Amino acid sequence: MHKELKKTKLKEMWIVRYADDFKILCRNHNDAEKIYIAVKNWLKERLGLEINHEKSGIVNLRRRPSEFLGFEIKVHVKKKRFITRSDITTKAKNKITVGIRNRIKNLRKHPNRNNVNLLNSTILGIQNYYKMATNVNMSLNKIAYRINR
Repeated sequence: MHKELKKTKLKEMWIVRYADDFKILCRNHNDAEKIYIAVKNWLKERLGLEINHEKSGIVNLRRRPSEFLGFEIKVHVKKKRFITRSDITTKAKNKITVGIRNRIKNLRKHPNRNNVNLLNSTILGIQNYYKMATNVNMSLNKIAYRINR
């Protein structure tokens, strides 16, 4: 972090947002609590929005993973440093497996160009959506194995 930034009382954080879903990542629990309260108050005062307490909270990624938009985010230690890993959630893997199996069944019943294109576009869409996950190849291989068995 820059020296000038360290002199301020600003908290170091990273924000990941998609539509009305977001995650705020920070370095320690104390900062997380302060940021959570500040964001909750800001959303209420400025936008008139309430946080869903069932879906919101503070998670220590060193102890348990967090889910966000079908991704599972977790932390691993590598060379005495913490690195973030992301994967496809179990729920999303199951949904993908069922969806592709249904497309394949439909293709077997009605083998035509349109159904082949539909299956291919489904697979490409899944690959494109999850391509940012760090462990995507292993997850997609497991899905392929489950579909083919």
